[in-house]
Amino acid sequence: MPNNKRHTLKTIKNRDTLHPSSRKANQLTRVIMRSDRLDKKMNERRANANPQVERWLWFRYALDESLPCATRSELHDLIEM
Repeated sequence: MPNNKRHTLKTIKNRDTLHPSSRKANQLTRVIMRSDRLDKKMNERRANANPQVERWLWFRYALDESLPCATRSELHDLIEM
């Protein structure tokens, strides 16, 4: 049975008492580096999503709220502003 599943910080037992050069210490550093890398990528995705959200919000507040929907010409006029 292969033992190549993803380990998380919770699944590693006795992580408080480790020898610095042990296999378990290397496994723990890999888990920590992976979680840091995932957090970094998640923050990058969130940072890239903000301009798109701002663009949608600008259109939402720029349109007249009394109209049920905007025509193509109204949208072109908004873009040319």
